[in-house]
Amino acid sequence: MHDSAADVRAAFAEQAGWCRALGSPLTAAVCDLLAEREWPEGEVARRLISWPGDPRPSGDAVPLRMCGGLHAGVRAGTLSALAACYPPNAMPETERLGAAIDEAMVSPGLAEWLDRPPQTNEVGRSNALFAGVLAFAWRFPLPVALFELGASAGLNLGMDRFGFDLGGLQTGDPSSPLQLKPEWTGPPPPEAKIEVIGRHGVDLTPLDPLSDGDRLLAFVWADQAQRIAQLEAALKVAEAQPVTIDTDDAASWIEVKLAEAQPEGTSRLFYHSIAFQYFPPASQQRVASAIERAGERATERAPIGWLRFERTPDEQDPTLRLKCWPGGEDQLLATCHPHGACINWLGDAPAR
Repeated sequence: MHDSAADVRAAFAEQAGWCRALGSPLTAAVCDLLAEREWPEGEVARRLISWPGDPRPSGDAVPLRMCGGLHAGVRAGTLSALAACYPPNAMPETERLGAAIDEAMVSPGLAEWLDRPPQTNEVGRSNALFAGVLAFAWRFPLPVALFELGASAGLNLGMDRFGFDLGGLQTGDPSSPLQLKPEWTGPPPPEAKIEVIGRHGVDLTPLDPLSDGDRLLAFVWADQAQRIAQLEAALKVAEAQPVTIDTDDAASWIEVKLAEAQPEGTSRLFYHSIAFQYFPPASQQRVASAIERAGERATERAPIGWLRFERTPDEQDPTLRLKCWPGGEDQLLATCHPHGACINWLGDAPAR
């Protein structure tokens, strides 16, 4: 007989491993306790026990829903016992953290965080994405329109408004409130002028940086202060220069966008980061086919690029790949930390 509760506990244990591997010991400990302890009776426990779908991190991501709800309560000041266990306080003893989680699980409002999948907008990934934009702009030195699939709140559509140190290359906006400097190995990316003439994004359930900032911050792991600070700075950038994100299926949206005429003397760059894996297989195929067909019509004066920061099943780490048309060259540019904190740059500049 199918045991939903056992599946949920296994999902928390799996998520704990990911959190520990990615430098989040507190969030890992929270997931460990939710995997091991008896859940206090209440609405949250009832829903976990009878979870109808796939609770794993690669499915419904139930552990991240819970961790987001707990972090939201801490940030809002409604979970005082748990807040005493969270940063800036020291790592708590296991029993104390467990008791605080038990208390939080019967608090009003936590169950609502199980209703929706987690949504993040990891701006650290702009470290890799902007390096890819530089490579594309070096190959095609034209004004560029950006198109992001799975854009969430659209923060990475404003990546040229951030400042970067990419392997010693100072680029982007030096006056931006968000300055990013990932750990970098290999040569720096090619230096190129970036002139963004359009920003377009799509998501099934886009977020608004102005009204949904607290939700985005809640899904950043509470013991990763640098990621929280980066997101807070990116939200300030978005508040000053907002971007509208369309609500649609990525495949349908990109087919419409690629059907629109591309002005001569401009380039179009389509990209996504840790999003493609969540698209249904049929949508993945439609997206790839639409870009490939458009690539066949591309010219040196109206080129197209496809930038992918994704993890494939046969790769341990996410990779950054850029395919350009005309020509259709597909280049492996870098291997990356999932949050963009470390970049191993592999690619030479694309041939002109």
